[in-house]
Amino acid sequence: MGTEIIKDSIWMELSSVLDPELNLPVTDLGIIYDIAIDKETVVITFTLTYPGCPLADLLDREIRKAAHRVEGVKFVDTKLVWEPVWGPEMMSETARFSLGYDI
Repeated sequence: MGTEIIKDSIWMELSSVLDPELNLPVTDLGIIYDIAIDKETVVITFTLTYPGCPLADLLDREIRKAAHRVEGVKFVDTKLVWEPVWGPEMMSETARFSLGYDI
């Protein structure tokens, strides 16, 4: 399976990972910054909606589990970053509407 197909499949799996506080997919929240593939290892770079978020470990585990569901993915690493700083403008239109932000 090609790299882009694997990335697309991982993205689809990540769309099933919900932020437990907001009940929205992490993909719609805009906290997934990158999916990189190096041979058999996938590295998913993500952030949180705020630095003190108590759900960091839970989200990390769920992101890893989602990526492992994709055929051909053997190893998954995650990288939690704080740059660029997350903001509501990073959310999808659907997520902003759900949370009452102007679209």
